[in-house]
Amino acid sequence: RNRQRLETVAKQCRAAPAILLAEGDLEKVTQQATVVIAAAGPYAVCGEAVVRACVSSKTHYVDVAGETVWMHDMLQRYHEEAKSKGVVLVNACAQVCAIDDINCYLLAQRLGPLKNFREYFFSYGGTTGGTFLAGAL
Repeated sequence: RNRQRLETVAKQCRAAPAILLAEGDLEKVTQQATVVIAAAGPYAVCGEAVVRACVSSKTHYVDVAGETVWMHDMLQRYHEEAKSKGVVLVNACAQVCAIDDINCYLLAQRLGPLKNFREYFFSYGGTTGGTFLAGAL
């Protein structure tokens, strides 16, 4: 996102992380991996290139996105090709959905099998920069 900031952080690492700027670089990385875990957004801005590279390289993909419109778009664009190549695409793994998943699990443990699960919540506070930016696109 900001090369100078990335280089500053990279200098503090024990290993020598690469800074990827072009999609060609991204494909080189995904070709060397079995699974890519994408944990930096906003996904609506920088996520599709990672999904595309993973599907192209036959590399499984996991993210922690909470951007439902973006997730829908990615599944519409890449599901069939990923499925035909045996690639698993997993969105919203933990961060945003974990509380809902845990609540549903605990209810099912207490009440038995559920026909439906619907949760309502109310919160105070603001959005993260990534969430705000994704909603503004």
